[in-house]
Amino acid sequence: MNQQEEVNMYWSLIVENFILGDLKRMVGFTPKPEAKSGNLNFAITLVLFASIELLGSFYSGKSEGGENEGKNFMQYYFSAQYKDSKLLKELWDKFRHGLAHAMVPKMGSAVSRRMPNQHLRRISYGLFETLVLDADSLFIDFEKALQDYKKDLDLDKKTEKGDSLRGNFLATLEKMRVSQQQGRSSVGSSNVPSSLSSSSYTTYDPMLNKGMKSSDAE
Repeated sequence: MNQQEEVNMYWSLIVENFILGDLKRMVGFTPKPEAKSGNLNFAITLVLFASIELLGSFYSGKSEGGENEGKNFMQYYFSAQYKDSKLLKELWDKFRHGLAHAMVPKMGSAVSRRMPNQHLRRISYGLFETLVLDADSLFIDFEKALQDYKKDLDLDKKTEKGDSLRGNFLATLEKMRVSQQQGRSSVGSSNVPSSLSSSSYTTYDPMLNKGMKSSDAE
């Protein structure tokens, strides 16, 4: 298997099937305006930020991922409105961290569904100003960024630092494999039964899923 084939295998299984497949199913759910919960606002947004951090890891070549890599990916591949570093910091502080650690965005922020006119706008409620993030709009921007990034990967373009995009991608994938192998050894030495549905076995190494259906491997 050559480098491009390895990138394509991971991209097809993880990015297109698991990430985009799940997100498309979620954004395809029609929200009920009168409902106070159950519209997937928070779930979509949380998955999007986690996915952006993952793609930032591949873009940068740093397998640990995290906030800085996610922001860098957004600044390079998302539209102009996301290039403001102060806005990105606020998005991570209020939405990503709030949802990841408390399952709700922090004070002064709100998540809408299918209201693109509100996306990244600040709306005043009495004495308070609230930053609104529209989950569907963020998904559309994310999907477009993925398309542009994959085109650059296929051409093996250089990053702003002069590194090979494909080289960064494969370096991150290899680091993840090493971490996965260590996790597999730990599982194997314990009394906990192994399972192909465990993320320790399927998340990072597409070779482990060869011949399996996506629904079986996820």
